[in-house]
Amino acid sequence: MLIQRQRLYSPLKGSPAKELIRKDGLTPTIGHMVLTEDSRAETIQQSVFDRLNDVISNVESSVTVGTTVTTIDQARAILQQIEQVIIAMNFVCTIPDFLVSTFAQGLLPRALDPVVINNSENDLRRVQISAHSGEMFSHVDCDLSSLLYVSIGEKLDIPLCMVEIPNHNFVRWRLSDSLHLNWDTNYGFDKFSDSQYALTGHITSEQIVNGIYLADLSTNNSKGYFSFVRGLTFQSNNMLSEALNEYRNATQLYPKSPSARNNAAWLYVSSRPAQAFITGTEAIAMGEKARQLVMNDSNILDTLACAYAEYGDFTKAIEIETAAYNMTPNPEYQRMIAAFDMGQTWLDVNP
Repeated sequence: MLIQRQRLYSPLKGSPAKELIRKDGLTPTIGHMVLTEDSRAETIQQSVFDRLNDVISNVESSVTVGTTVTTIDQARAILQQIEQVIIAMNFVCTIPDFLVSTFAQGLLPRALDPVVINNSENDLRRVQISAHSGEMFSHVDCDLSSLLYVSIGEKLDIPLCMVEIPNHNFVRWRLSDSLHLNWDTNYGFDKFSDSQYALTGHITSEQIVNGIYLADLSTNNSKGYFSFVRGLTFQSNNMLSEALNEYRNATQLYPKSPSARNNAAWLYVSSRPAQAFITGTEAIAMGEKARQLVMNDSNILDTLACAYAEYGDFTKAIEIETAAYNMTPNPEYQRMIAAFDMGQTWLDVNP
């Protein structure tokens, strides 16, 4: 089925892309680039770009990197300063209470949602939240705050990158091949080690070695991640051709991520109109590659099984759906096995 990750669908209607970037003429960051690309899928106000510019400008004027950073303590001290600026500018984390749709929706200040005040992710922000509760706040989750940090890192010329694990993102300061600092932007400090992330995310050693999870994401990888997110926004607006193009673009920019491949295959499975834009052959190829990348994900197996069924190969569909059920005894998987046995597809049983 569809992978939403840290996303909810955007309620905003798409408009043509606009070159709304830094008014000072400086090189835009990856955050500006994502917003500009997102404006093809949702309406983004100039005030959103201004908000990003203000955050970066305040950090640039408040944080001095100075000499070459070679130790964890030095890196931590700089990230703490960055976090203090972000806190002072009224940013709050919405996890685990709710998810935020897009980077633009995260940046756009709005009235404080009181549900976030007491969650543990905002422990270091609670004094600011309490003192300014009547003001407007930017509400962000893990991938949005990670993108903000990486954008700041570009302007300060510090080696920050996004890192992905199942259902979560954080940033990493790479000091050397053997030394790095993980900074969890939900909490605003270096809360977890690689081994702790691997444990909570059920990440296998093979996935780490192969660079599927816990890898440093390049700029193109991060653009690919947000192309996948943009695909969700297009899909929510029933712009299926555009959604598929974003998913395809994501696989090119971030080839080791299974998510966009899974979602492209799921569009074939779940939407007759989408089948005008994606063939069964492409959907199965996408699903098989996703399975190859992440062998221990029952959701990806379910998508692949449903794709085989839609293509007419019910024997293969039953085999793969059974493997998904053996991995995760989800009643829905059992229901689909029975449907496949009767020659029915997901669309047949979910009209």
